[in-house]
Amino acid sequence: MIRLTILEEIQRLCTKMPSIVDLYEKDDPDFVQAVTVWLKEIEQSMIHSQVHGTGQISALRAQLASAGKGVVPEKIQIKGNPSLHKIKNAVASEVLSKAGKMVAEIVNPAFNQVGESLRLIGQMLPIAQKKGLLSNRILGGDMSVIWQKIQDDPDLGNIALHVLGLTGKTDTLILFERSMSLLQ
Repeated sequence: MIRLTILEEIQRLCTKMPSIVDLYEKDDPDFVQAVTVWLKEIEQSMIHSQVHGTGQISALRAQLASAGKGVVPEKIQIKGNPSLHKIKNAVASEVLSKAGKMVAEIVNPAFNQVGESLRLIGQMLPIAQKKGLLSNRILGGDMSVIWQKIQDDPDLGNIALHVLGLTGKTDTLILFERSMSLLQ
């Protein structure tokens, strides 16, 4: 299970992709360097969180480094004179595309679990509020205590257990607190 903080960090890094693509479209000389930096950031985030797929990202970074030495991968065709600039840009573009797909394949299932947890928490909160289980919230109550009340409730306990199974205790409490802040 990928922790929520790591998911959000990877999501933040993925929001940089459009600006990197803009560099490519402008034929900016910083494009290849931007891709390299982005790959390193993704790689470090994945290493730090021990997310699988780090080796694949590293391999793409190595492919990009090889392009800097004039090595053209088999699947990439360069039109016209294969200058080092064209090779590096073509490989960087391909590597960015592959890395984006890899990262999406890795994090999308976890984001789906977070989404399902949020949906279930959103359904539980009005019931919990109606039952008076959220009364500590006004007094600045500890979220884990309030969540425990929900878990102990005969009507909500099974749903709360399912949420815990989807996102784990720490991330569930974070999502619960965020959802609570949306209540009026």
